[in-house]
Amino acid sequence: MNQADNIIPTKDLTRADWERFSLAWEKSGLTQQDFCRKQHIGFHAFSYWRNRLSKEERAQKGKIAGFKPAHVVPDEKAMTTNHLPIVINQSNGSRVTLPSSANEATVRLVFELLGLTSC
Repeated sequence: MNQADNIIPTKDLTRADWERFSLAWEKSGLTQQDFCRKQHIGFHAFSYWRNRLSKEERAQKGKIAGFKPAHVVPDEKAMTTNHLPIVINQSNGSRVTLPSSANEATVRLVFELLGLTSC
């Protein structure tokens, strides 16, 4: 019997199983591949679920921090010039100001990093 025969079929594992595997791996001190071998789970499936759970956790942390959809308002001081900055006021009182030269990709990246939805 080869090692592939011992692997638990992915379809038999639940989200809760992957969460437990992820936590156990973090505590194990093993490489992901060694951990997967010992647990008889597929390395690629484990990597997929680690990435998926990590993304969901980051998104949830953004919600917990109180981030809400952004409302862009002009900065009154900057209105006297031809170069209005992009100002993002958040519900928690913080403010992010981008130069007017910021391109769409930069603005989208900042919104993503802040956990905001686009307006």
